[in-house]
Amino acid sequence: MHSRKEKCIYILASIYSMAIGILACRPIIAVGWEELLFLFVLIAILLGPLVYRFIRKIEDFRRRERSERNRRIP
Repeated sequence: MHSRKEKCIYILASIYSMAIGILACRPIIAVGWEELLFLFVLIAILLGPLVYRFIRKIEDFRRRERSERNRRIP
């Protein structure tokens, strides 16, 4: 049988070896222009209609404000 101290050393050694293995196999994230273009197109497709509607509502609001302002001024 192993003594308590030897078991502790084995456990620590296995933890250290796993930690070194995890750090050595850390994934590298590389994003190129193709991925950025894909993300841009995806965001444009998803958010484009919402932004377009928002801009149209702002234009309508400004147009109404201008017409009301022109009616008030004699």
